[in-house]
Amino acid sequence: MLENIFAIAHHYKHDCLVLSAFGCGACKNPPEHVALLFNSVIYQYAGYFKTIYFAIVDDHNTGNRINPDGNLLPFKKILNGLNVHPLSTIRVNGVSGSNRILNKTSDGKLNLSDVYILYLQPCQYGSKCHDLKNPQHNNNYLHPPICSYQDAT
Repeated sequence: MLENIFAIAHHYKHDCLVLSAFGCGACKNPPEHVALLFNSVIYQYAGYFKTIYFAIVDDHNTGNRINPDGNLLPFKKILNGLNVHPLSTIRVNGVSGSNRILNKTSDGKLNLSDVYILYLQPCQYGSKCHDLKNPQHNNNYLHPPICSYQDAT
């Protein structure tokens, strides 16, 4: 869901984002977890937006079991001062923005996937799937992209 916010903003050529502690209020998601998810998507979209702001308030859930420190403190701890730059190394099956990198040609050009949001059923095994290199399996099921920072070994 968070990726969709970034994908739609980029599609409509926005250069800045103002975001909230999405999912931390009525949905009661832990703010640390949501901030880490935002952190991941921000790296995925490095270079796509000039500035990303967070407008965070502590709400009625502050101080409870799921949200003992409120919303602001975890977001500030994880995201304050974060400065990301586009990746210098592109990996096949990795992502850049909302595109998956399909392959790299011999002359160095990248072939990118079209942008589809949940166009296939997710694989029940996710990134732990043993059939990631099986083209037929990949044509039938979605898997999370390979992390651009993962070791190439």
